[in-house]
Amino acid sequence: MAGLMNAGPAASQAPAPAQSSGGLMRAPETPGPQEEESSNVSPEEQAQYDKFMNNALEIIFPQGEEAQVSEAVLNDLSGKPDPEAAQLFAEAQPPLEQSPIDNLASSTVQIVLMLEGSAQQSGAEIADDVVFHAGKDILEHLAEVAEAAGIYDYQEEEMEGAFFRALDLYRISSPRVDQQALSQEFQQIQRADQDGSLSQLLPGIDQVAG
Repeated sequence: MAGLMNAGPAASQAPAPAQSSGGLMRAPETPGPQEEESSNVSPEEQAQYDKFMNNALEIIFPQGEEAQVSEAVLNDLSGKPDPEAAQLFAEAQPPLEQSPIDNLASSTVQIVLMLEGSAQQSGAEIADDVVFHAGKDILEHLAEVAEAAGIYDYQEEEMEGAFFRALDLYRISSPRVDQQALSQEFQQIQRADQDGSLSQLLPGIDQVAG
């Protein structure tokens, strides 16, 4: 993750990042009417989500509102990750490749892990649901960045594949993972994918698909 943590000068323009003032499970930028907010979202979880997403946007856009994308983020999305990232996902099966799906998945997980590490150092607690939904929204936002930068235009099935891959990469790399709980969550997502209800379980997963 050193590449992201030591981002150099910005290297590309992208649409200005929106502040995440919406409800939990909302992407930073979502066209059209928003899905109804979950009634189960507590104020504490909402605050955690907002802070998590704002910090993620600061990593992607280190110069803020000017919408300059981090050079390290663009490198990761382009399949040119820092060597430390390759070590981070060394146990991945199948092995990590320089493919659009793997590039998007690994870029997402690197940002999530950075934010988790920062929160742990400051003694902050982050709910699992917050990490799960924020991670999905970060993946969607990075896909928009990749398209705006001319790196790749993700289709719906590729977005789903990247999300599944990100879950697996997170499983092998995050020290906070509860293997049993994550396995159950993953099985639920797989069932939703098989019966065609994935967009209901994960609102917005297909909204950036071209």
